[in-house]
Amino acid sequence: IGAAVLSGRDVLDVEGNHPPKPLTGGGGTFNYPSSARLLRDGTVSLVYQFQIRDSNIWRAGIDGELKNAVALSHSTWQDFNPQFSFDGESVAFISRRSGFTEVWVCDKGGANARQVTSLKRGFTDSPRWSADGRWIAFTSPKGADRDVYIVSSTGGDARAMAASPSEEGRPSFSHDCRWLYFRSDRTGKRQLWKVRVEGGTPIQLTEGG
Repeated sequence: IGAAVLSGRDVLDVEGNHPPKPLTGGGGTFNYPSSARLLRDGTVSLVYQFQIRDSNIWRAGIDGELKNAVALSHSTWQDFNPQFSFDGESVAFISRRSGFTEVWVCDKGGANARQVTSLKRGFTDSPRWSADGRWIAFTSPKGADRDVYIVSSTGGDARAMAASPSEEGRPSFSHDCRWLYFRSDRTGKRQLWKVRVEGGTPIQLTEGG
């Protein structure tokens, strides 16, 4: 049919006349596709491997041992990187249930799970609450590098806090919610930096790597 299917849901014109086009629909990881076939009834078919990896989030009491563990996430996809809000009423976590790794929030018992980012790209991770519960910081790749972002805990547009052609990670709010601390290799070594939550020029804190 003049096309070859590539891993990652892309279709490539075998003549090289057009750039690859993504196959839409579904979510997750698609591997080992076979060339699409034109069947007798005129339809086109494709066989491929569809991979699902499932990890879940649990909550348990601690009194010298874990006890009475209950599942907080109920999707059949990866749910990971959980963190309680400072008041203990909510949990931020990363989930792939939408087809992409996004920041989600649920009640402390696992109810009312809601998606708060819609970046639809790369590997988003490391959600961290501000002490007042208004913001969640996280990291997400843009191109070849990861950047640090914040988003309202109720959802909305994510705001880049330290975008640069370097690798940023491990965000954490100050207790007064005025500063966001993070790791960056923008000087050539991994150092700790901080930037005001409302925005501004990042300030380097460490020198020794």
